[in-house]
Amino acid sequence: MRGTDVKLYMVGPVNDQGYLVEILRKPEVRVEDRVKYLGVVSEEEKFRLIDGSLAVILVSDTLEAEGIAVKEAMVRGKPVIVRNRGALPYLVKDGINGFVVDGEEEITNAVSRLRHSP
Repeated sequence: MRGTDVKLYMVGPVNDQGYLVEILRKPEVRVEDRVKYLGVVSEEEKFRLIDGSLAVILVSDTLEAEGIAVKEAMVRGKPVIVRNRGALPYLVKDGINGFVVDGEEEITNAVSRLRHSP
């Protein structure tokens, strides 16, 4: 999302903190001013972040068995962007309550569509 004012807040536990830091520091990524890892937050803070967001994105390489964060966002009326795997594509109706994506370009397109929708 180069050239945009979109910020990404990553919330929740990360299994490999070293890898996250390594990726965020790569010069070609250049996201330090737009991406923040907040770690585990309180329930109150989590819902404040959801309510103030454009969308909730869950595109982890790990298979989400339940997708609680997706359900929490949907209950609060926020669109979600999920990876096309597991049960999440059955929960999210592409283009209706969010987007089901297969790769980075589709994530970018989904965010762009949300930013430019009325």
